[in-house]
Amino acid sequence: MIPIPKYMMKEDTKEVQKTARKAAEKIKPFSTKIDKENMIPEEVVRILTERGLFGVTAPRIHGGQGLGIFELTIAMMEIGRICTSVARSLMTHHIAIEAIKNFGNEEQKREYLPRLAGGEFGTIATTEPSGGSDVVGATRTVALKTDSGFSIKGTKTLITNGMYCGIFIILAKLDDKLTAFIVEKEDGVNARSLEPFGDRGSGLASLRFDCKIPDTRILGEAGRGLKVALHSLNSARITQAGIAIGLAFEMLQKAIDYSKKREVFNKTVSDFQGIQWALADLHTKLEAAKLLTLNAAQEYDNGTYTPAIPAMAKLFAADVAIAVSRMAVQVYGGHGILQNSSVGRGYRDAKFFEIGGGTSEIMRLIISRELFQR
Repeated sequence: MIPIPKYMMKEDTKEVQKTARKAAEKIKPFSTKIDKENMIPEEVVRILTERGLFGVTAPRIHGGQGLGIFELTIAMMEIGRICTSVARSLMTHHIAIEAIKNFGNEEQKREYLPRLAGGEFGTIATTEPSGGSDVVGATRTVALKTDSGFSIKGTKTLITNGMYCGIFIILAKLDDKLTAFIVEKEDGVNARSLEPFGDRGSGLASLRFDCKIPDTRILGEAGRGLKVALHSLNSARITQAGIAIGLAFEMLQKAIDYSKKREVFNKTVSDFQGIQWALADLHTKLEAAKLLTLNAAQEYDNGTYTPAIPAMAKLFAADVAIAVSRMAVQVYGGHGILQNSSVGRGYRDAKFFEIGGGTSEIMRLIISRELFQR
């Protein structure tokens, strides 16, 4: 398991880490199949559900474990070591849980949280064909008031879990103001699978909404949808950083192990000081990224974070994951660039941390805004 400082670990935290690690080992035989077929098998969903990993942050009263983003982040590290797409899918699922938990009324919590904790996939859908980073300016999805509720029409794209979802948290413009809604697949959602080059299996999809929903489906206050989305995405930036760290740990270990057995010029690759120092530097950065992310998770759970804290964790963890994966491929040499190479797949997967959940450029914008507003 990924080492976590003892002073940060409670009994619940230890148990979640052990559970996630055991689940990851069960998932491991499916990882190549997931990458090739771009789909998570039902068996993997069952493994996660039976271990309570679909409801880590859902309240106990609604069938979850009642834990925090800190515990979820540690779980994401363990699962991210084995399969980033399964971890990303689970992370995105918990965005829906966080949104309903924090902004839903009691009726919405009773209706949706047990279903999400029980294994029905959830997601948040904000990105549209006209853009993702500019949520306010790019949103073209419209909600119109009807006698019985709302009519929602529009398109979302690049949505993780879109192919699996039963429950969607979406943003639409109601009277020209962003409002969050809960939409179910049966309401009239059409999903089309997308084919990414990495992070395959996360259910990435384009979604077309032509829905009629009751007026009880507004999440939070009308016109305050951006608040719902940003608060929920801040939690996801931390857990996504956890996935990046898990991948980086696995890629670093693979590079070390391979360097010890690969021989060139009558010595192992690990005997060369250039390789030793490169891996030492990456290990140092990885430890720093891990602590930055764990601190961000604690601040989020304590309610003491500012938006720059999740942004820093995600930005730095993404940089480290890409750097470690690139070096792992370099250590493997020609074997690292083969189609079935595990480090090659890790390198492909790592790129997604710079884009999903807010690009690295947007993370820098968030951080710099806080710096210059002091």
